[in-house]
Amino acid sequence: MTEETSPSRTDHHGARTPEEFALIHEDVLRVLGEHPQADTLLRRLAQSPNPRTLSAVGEKLLRQERPEEAAQVLREALRLAGDEALSAEDEAPFAETVTNLGVALLMSDRLDEAEPVLRRGAELGSPLAATNLAALLLRRGDPQGAERLCARAAEAGDLASVLNLATILHGTGRHHEAHDRLRTAAESGELPAAALLGSFLAEETPAQDLPAARHWLTMAARSGDTGSELRLGRLLASAGDREQARRWLTRAAEKLGRQDKPRQGKPGNGMRQEGGPRPTGGDDFTMRVPGPSGSSPSAQAAYFLSRLHGEEGDTEEGLRWLRLAARARVPEAVLQCMDLNEEEARNDEDMMWAGLTGAEPGDSDEQTLTNTSDGNGPPLPDAIRQGQWYLLPEQGLALRETQGNQDLPTELMVGGWRLDEDGRCGPFEPNPHYVPDSAAKPTDPLHALLRLFAQGKGQGSVDRFQALLRHTVLEVACDDQGQPLLVSAPDGTPCLPVVTAALHARRLPPARWERVLGRALPEIAPADVDILLNPGDGAQLRLLTEPLRR
Repeated sequence: MTEETSPSRTDHHGARTPEEFALIHEDVLRVLGEHPQADTLLRRLAQSPNPRTLSAVGEKLLRQERPEEAAQVLREALRLAGDEALSAEDEAPFAETVTNLGVALLMSDRLDEAEPVLRRGAELGSPLAATNLAALLLRRGDPQGAERLCARAAEAGDLASVLNLATILHGTGRHHEAHDRLRTAAESGELPAAALLGSFLAEETPAQDLPAARHWLTMAARSGDTGSELRLGRLLASAGDREQARRWLTRAAEKLGRQDKPRQGKPGNGMRQEGGPRPTGGDDFTMRVPGPSGSSPSAQAAYFLSRLHGEEGDTEEGLRWLRLAARARVPEAVLQCMDLNEEEARNDEDMMWAGLTGAEPGDSDEQTLTNTSDGNGPPLPDAIRQGQWYLLPEQGLALRETQGNQDLPTELMVGGWRLDEDGRCGPFEPNPHYVPDSAAKPTDPLHALLRLFAQGKGQGSVDRFQALLRHTVLEVACDDQGQPLLVSAPDGTPCLPVVTAALHARRLPPARWERVLGRALPEIAPADVDILLNPGDGAQLRLLTEPLRR
């Protein structure tokens, strides 16, 4: 006896229904990955008349951090769904679409538009909509509203809301309430709750409960949570148990180079550390404790391992872990490698952004580097046009072709030149979050030229350096009142500390760093005070202020 085909799935010619095509499209989107034609296929699917397909495309765009495009596609998905969305018995798919639209608007800083959309998602039963709405309310100074939202979702059993509610309670000084919420969840086997509870107990001062912190962090670390392995290792090191500290830090650090995917107590419980809005369809959630220095837990573990081995006199092993941490872009590790003159054999040393040194015949240095006179073409040949910016990629990245039309990842942006309405470039603005993956790579174009000068080279690039200095946004160390601070040059002369990129500020004591245009430095510097570029760096340079005023 043959099985009769349901008329709701295929017609008499065997053609696929729109629902089947939507399922196929969703499967395709899940496996696209880095395929060379991925972006082309994504754009084609964005023209689909099927709301389910559009919803899947919108989620994919969100995960690629393209919120403006995602919002447009998701709005169209909801428009096409129309009455179907209002009358459907199962509202879950539409709740996801609404939530993702709210997240896209939130990621685009369109807060007024995002709030009602997220409220609608929360009304449809989306915990993620409630979570992101709570984050939005916190940004708008409404912690009570955020707490009420998280409390309602937490009472319904949503773990992400339990974690976020505990974070709000802890942040407002109600530590015991936060502990109680997390302890109840942790005792039922929720490992993310154990991880967060252990983190809170370890960091609270002066009332630290280190034995309890160790208990909960060990529970989460044994499950494979990398952040808990890192925190437990640091906790044990501070308590003097270096052997166990090395064990847990090594376990975390050995995950470098592969994705950390911790085992979980129950399906769907995220253990990520990142904050910020996230799309549905995964286990991410907002308002978690950020990772140290913005680096991954594995990378931070490698850095702390290097310190432990160094303190114990094992220099070789310490340097091995330090280099691994630097390659993973841990700021402290990169700076330490720079100070040790640690340059890895990757041919980075002899590379320079095209057009940075020397001038092409007939070119004006200032015109070539700033492009303010005619607005045609990039300021440097390696710069990449992306939206209203010319972005400068990491040194050496220009040698590799980018795939499709994908945007340059933020961590690979050294900085860029913003374009005005007439297409003219403004000054170079360093990316404050950029950290090179090698001590051999400069942090920015000025740093590259400073290194050249420190090597006794680049005599033909002095004019180029001066032009670039005038048209670069720099950072000046100031006190709380905004008055410039002073540091001593190697010869003891008081100087105004100025950094060419945010990474160099980490060498100096905490200060209020003000962004200024390079051409304004002579007016900012106090009388008879020179300028010290990148104090403490191997290529630091003292600039005489008086000639700059001319």
